[in-house]
Amino acid sequence: MSVPTHSPSLQDVPRLVPARNAELEMLQPFGHDVCAHWRDALHGSEVPMHEDALQALRVLESEGRVTLLHAPRAGHGKTHLLGRVARRLQEDAVVAGLPWISLEGLSWSATGRGMLQDLASAGRHPTLLQRVSAGVLATLLRRMIQTGRIPCTDPVQAMRVLSQDPTDLFAEGKSASVIGSWFRRHFEQLAKPLAECAGHYDADALEGWLRGLFHYLENPCATAVAALEAPLEKDGAVEVTRFVRLITAWKPLVLVADHMDGVYRNQEAGVAIARMALAFVSMPGVHVMLSMNQDLWETTFGGHLPSALEDRLSSYSVPLRGPTPQEAQSLIRMRLQDAGVEEEHAHGFLNFLDLDRFFLSQAVGSVSVRGLLRHAAQVWRHWLAAGAPSASPHQDMPVAATATTTPFPATRGGNTPAPPSPAAPPPKAEDDGTFPSFPLGENDKPGTEDDEALKKLAEHLAQDSGGRVVDLSSAPGSLPPAGPTPPQVINIVPVGAARQ
Repeated sequence: MSVPTHSPSLQDVPRLVPARNAELEMLQPFGHDVCAHWRDALHGSEVPMHEDALQALRVLESEGRVTLLHAPRAGHGKTHLLGRVARRLQEDAVVAGLPWISLEGLSWSATGRGMLQDLASAGRHPTLLQRVSAGVLATLLRRMIQTGRIPCTDPVQAMRVLSQDPTDLFAEGKSASVIGSWFRRHFEQLAKPLAECAGHYDADALEGWLRGLFHYLENPCATAVAALEAPLEKDGAVEVTRFVRLITAWKPLVLVADHMDGVYRNQEAGVAIARMALAFVSMPGVHVMLSMNQDLWETTFGGHLPSALEDRLSSYSVPLRGPTPQEAQSLIRMRLQDAGVEEEHAHGFLNFLDLDRFFLSQAVGSVSVRGLLRHAAQVWRHWLAAGAPSASPHQDMPVAATATTTPFPATRGGNTPAPPSPAAPPPKAEDDGTFPSFPLGENDKPGTEDDEALKKLAEHLAQDSGGRVVDLSSAPGSLPPAGPTPPQVINIVPVGAARQ
């Protein structure tokens, strides 16, 4: 489809010089998706979208429950919102991903392995699993000092140091590294008392977990992660519970399940997810977030679970709608800034994009973030092809020309053409199986006496004539009716009424 350009008479519209134009042609600020993984949003630019949903998710900070985040369909920015939530919670909680993306991850052993691998892959120097290991060990050491199980000449000073960033205890060159050095030298003696502080009933099993965390803290490698995963093969449910208890001794735990489309239409998988999610939130200090689209909920969870499970699973749900025009403007501007587009050219592209016009053509709340970015990527190419003008292509153009403008993408990523203006002439149909419009000249306009006949002719042409050939040479009033002959209706007038 041809792209509308400005009239040649508009010579005052600033254009890019060829060198700068070639440089921008190497860019595509809207080529990648909103957010591939929720951890990607922890360190990227934060777009102020879905503020209402973000405020509703603050329940994670205070209550242990299952929170259901759902959207009408894919592309509405659920994953990006999860990243924003994780960013807000990362100082006060441990946020870990759940491997419930396929049937292989729906066992307690696989769930524990997925949690460990997610924590080990998050962050660099230290990883999140290193921070968790240091935090758990520092918390248990602080408990031992509080209860007097370890003699200390200055317990107040020791408690203050142990309340700071736990990774400083085991980092070289930090002021708190003195305690870390002492801890390393005496760890073999401290391991069992630390486990007893974590739990008296299964101290031996907890001691194995503490040793594994300490070894990973000292040497964060794949071998150390495999050693932590080994106990999960024996009794996954029990060992995952022990691991979670150690984490929550330091900070609350928020578990995130996203990209669960691999269990689509599998009701047994839905029951397994519901049971494990509710088992997690039954532990103190644990929260679970389930993120899914409406079709996944309807085919896998809703109506397929026992009523008690479904009620508890959906007791707190946060719906996600499309971005507002202001949020869309912020997203587009952020992408342009991240790509290094200068402010002058970013302003010109935003004028060319004309978001106000785009949103007027869509139903309220139906625009998806992914569809918006795909539309922006398409318009970016048209903008460069037009010479990167600084004005909107719809300026100084009649409203009727909007029928040939760049099509708007549907929220599913397709293209929906802009509705033509009532003042615009109907577009010419080409080999589409429909009757073309026959324009009338000034001398061909019908008179008032022929209006009724032409109207009847148009009505017959609009109907299916049942496969019969219609003789257009006959008068419009004599055309055979389309389809089967309708039954004749006879009005029976009462005798009394007729006499009156």
